[in-house]
Amino acid sequence: MKEHGTSVVPTMIAMKRIIDRPNEVPSWMIERATTHWEAHQKSVAKAAASGVNMVMGTDSGTPFNGFGDESAVEMDMMVEFGKMTPQNVLQSATINAANMMAIEQDYGSISVGKFADFIVMQENPAENMKALQQDNKFVFQHGHAVVFEE
Repeated sequence: MKEHGTSVVPTMIAMKRIIDRPNEVPSWMIERATTHWEAHQKSVAKAAASGVNMVMGTDSGTPFNGFGDESAVEMDMMVEFGKMTPQNVLQSATINAANMMAIEQDYGSISVGKFADFIVMQENPAENMKALQQDNKFVFQHGHAVVFEE
């Protein structure tokens, strides 16, 4: 995969959310997800350690996996279960994703001439990935604050 420039989007949250809800999904789904979970963790860790381009994604829309805090949870899972460094995970959600989608000329890093999409927060996610799951952050899209209505 590294040799061919293939990106891996682990989507660990999709499988884990099914495993964590045994009374809410059919037993065959629990069995399938559970039997694959350990191998999935190992393959993600191996790919990341081998230098394969890792990209954060969640498969939002799968059971128990919506459009709220799932990205922040996925990033934490990539550290905890995929054995990736926080720095690698942050890159997976920014520059690696932009490269995979061939939009790195406009997105993926804070550089002159690129769109200013970023998050401002008190805590450094490179030191505590769970910080991304906290509400006390400010989101900017194209340089403008995004206001979330509750």
